[in-house]
Amino acid sequence: MKLPEALDQATRFRAELLKDTGETISVEKVARVEQAAVIELPAAQLSRGEYALKLFVVKSDGTEERINGSYFLSVK
Repeated sequence: MKLPEALDQATRFRAELLKDTGETISVEKVARVEQAAVIELPAAQLSRGEYALKLFVVKSDGTEERINGSYFLSVK
């Protein structure tokens, strides 16, 4: 997932995967590679369907701010 250029290199992230049924899966394993975020999510947590991935910046004080936009994927 491409990140906004204005983010500091030390920025931490958290992601949420929202399934078309309304179920939300929190994703804590988010790594940064240059200007992209890479998530790690076990395949066993995914069933067939449509998903929207939302990305959040975790600030040093623990508060979070959502990065605008969503990333969509399908599992078949």
